[in-house]
Amino acid sequence: MTRLITDLAEQIPGIGQLFRITYRDSANEQTNCYSIHTRIGEPDLDHAIQYHLSTTRNTSWPQFLTFDIQREWQNDSIHQVIFDFPKKLTLPTVERQRYQLIAIVAYCNFHYVVFLQKSAYWIMINDEVAYSVPSTDINALKGCSTAEMPPLWYKTLEHKWLAKMLIYRMVQ
Repeated sequence: MTRLITDLAEQIPGIGQLFRITYRDSANEQTNCYSIHTRIGEPDLDHAIQYHLSTTRNTSWPQFLTFDIQREWQNDSIHQVIFDFPKKLTLPTVERQRYQLIAIVAYCNFHYVVFLQKSAYWIMINDEVAYSVPSTDINALKGCSTAEMPPLWYKTLEHKWLAKMLIYRMVQ
């Protein structure tokens, strides 16, 4: 029988509250799933971050963190709402684990692309075709509050790509 235990692990300043959810399938197996829930951006829009990571009893933090960005996608002005995300992330926990952003899944009009970091450039993979994107153009994935179209959107035939999922890798 599976038991579900939820408790508040700690407060993450500037992000929200970290909840630890433990699933126990038997006395010998245990899986932890950590979620952060918070509201960001405009108060009338729901921008909840959920970050999920799976661990075992022997590992306190995983190699990768995944942030799923919940935007109000059907809203016509969603591109003007900026969702700021750091390139580097340090969790203020006892372990002080550091992570670096390595990939971004972006969304536009029912289509997904992936941006992968390669030193000073990012590679945009779209339908098995790869494009080189300067690091400065990646900021367009956060959103744009001005009427001026960011270079990334202009270069990709005015597709207004927005970050949908962020993937971080642990660094030593």
